[in-house]
Amino acid sequence: MGGENMITFIASLKNSGKCIKLDGELEAEVIFSVSASEIAEVIKLVTFSGKRFKVMIVEVGLAE
Repeated sequence: MGGENMITFIASLKNSGKCIKLDGELEAEVIFSVSASEIAEVIKLVTFSGKRFKVMIVEVGLAE
């Protein structure tokens, strides 16, 4: 899968009860909280608008 665009940033789910929303068709919306230091990477998500992409979650320590 070479040549793919990749965006990487540290994020969290602030309130697990409200950050994942399911609709009637069993599709989901996920809301991430991102610090100001990660905003430049988050803005790059605009380039994926209307496209499908893979999401992978990796837990990181507090120091990262």
